[in-house]
Formats: sequence, structure tokens, C-alpha cells
Amino acid sequence: AKYDTPDKLKSFREHQGVDDSRWNFLVGSEKNTGFLSNLLEINFKRNPIDQTISHDNKVIALSENGEIVKTLDGLAYDPE
Repeated sequence: AKYDTPDKLKSFREHQGVDDSRWNFLVGSEKNTGFLSNLLEINFKRNPIDQTISHDNKVIALSENGEIVKTLDGLAYDPE
């Protein structure tokens, strides 16, 4: 089952009031998602029973050039 489809992410963005000019939600193949997760040091694992995926919570801020300028780990952080 696919959980993070473009339509579901669009619905989530609308429900949460996310400003599309500032946020990007990505969807990709399992192979590409695994590659990006490893690159960004995001740990994840698949539940063998229902096939859902659990993963770290991270906010990664990028510069206009696509370089990582800040990584916030977890759900609680100081926005400064």
C-alpha cells in the first residue's frame, strides 16, 4: 500500500495549512527514498505486519543552492 501519495500529501498540506511556497513534500521509489534517507541520515524501518514505515523526525533546511544549512532532530527544538 502507498501511504504518501501525491494526493494524500496534498490533502495533508491543505489540512495543516502548509505554505507551499516554503515547503516541499517528496515522493519517490523505495530505492530512491532509501538512498535519500541514507544521505540525510534518516533512520527508518518497515513493519513486517502492515508494511508501514516508521522513521526519524527531522527538519532539514536547505540553502538556495541545495546545501544543508540546518538539521533539527526530533519533535521538540528551539527555533532559534
